[in-house]
Amino acid sequence: MTAFPWMKTTLGAAMVCGALGMTATTANAAISFSKNFDVFDTRAFTSYDNTPSSTTGTVDMDVTGSDPGVYRDIWEGTAGANTYEYNSVQGGSSATYTFGGAIDRLLVTWGSPDSYNTLQFWNSGSLVESFTGDQVDNPPDPGLGFVNVYFKSDPGFEFDSVVLISDPNNAFEHVVSTVPLPAAAWFMLTALGGLVGSRWLKKDKAAPAAA
Repeated sequence: MTAFPWMKTTLGAAMVCGALGMTATTANAAISFSKNFDVFDTRAFTSYDNTPSSTTGTVDMDVTGSDPGVYRDIWEGTAGANTYEYNSVQGGSSATYTFGGAIDRLLVTWGSPDSYNTLQFWNSGSLVESFTGDQVDNPPDPGLGFVNVYFKSDPGFEFDSVVLISDPNNAFEHVVSTVPLPAAAWFMLTALGGLVGSRWLKKDKAAPAAA
């Protein structure tokens, strides 16, 4: 993928400040979250590879710009419009990103979170957490803008793969960046990176419900 120049810009009209409110759907799991609406080169912080390890259905990779009715440029309204690349999971499809081992942090640039977008965290074939786009409080209007969502798991709840699903409609536009982030980089994201209106949520470590 084409490298982004280092930049940081505000998203203007598509920027909506609000808390990230996500509720875990899998018992015995704990992952915390924060978000912001700034554009920054994730590869400045991470070991970056946005190529899925496997896909089902139709996943458009390394696209730029928009294709009406198919995908919309997640960078629209920024200096990266029609230039920065991203991947788009189409309706009834999925993209799986498998990491070299269990990790506890992930950064996802999530284009206009929708109720039919699902993000699943897996470890050794077992589901750790699952979230949908409608669990993001105050997202951009449908089809407009993006949020950078940072995921951090508690010890014992690491994940070795994530699955991004869009079903039944188009699309789940995204950029995935693996971590760990250096401590200084995370400080920059939280203290200097324009982190706004965020809150942390953790699911209680309750015993799984009986089947």
